[in-house]
Amino acid sequence: MVEIQERISDLEKRMDEFEDQDNAKIGYQAAINLWGILVETSWSRINAMVVANSIIIGMLVLSSQPVPTFFAKILSVIGVILTILWALMMHCDAKFVDYYRQ
Repeated sequence: MVEIQERISDLEKRMDEFEDQDNAKIGYQAAINLWGILVETSWSRINAMVVANSIIIGMLVLSSQPVPTFFAKILSVIGVILTILWALMMHCDAKFVDYYRQ
């Protein structure tokens, strides 16, 4: 009877070890998925800023008439604001990357 109880105890320990390994696998899979989402979000932000700045530059370059100085100044300010916003978003992304690497 004692031998059977020892075997049962040994099997329970092994099952706990397998359960811990499964939990670790699930945790690593979640971390990898989160990392992928973070990278995808970062690239989406970069692409959005490139498109926005390209539209501003395209408006200035492709206009068939000379661009009024006031309009050119407004577009330039908008471009600078977009660039600063892009830099802030990239800084936040870098902070997230540093956080998740730890």
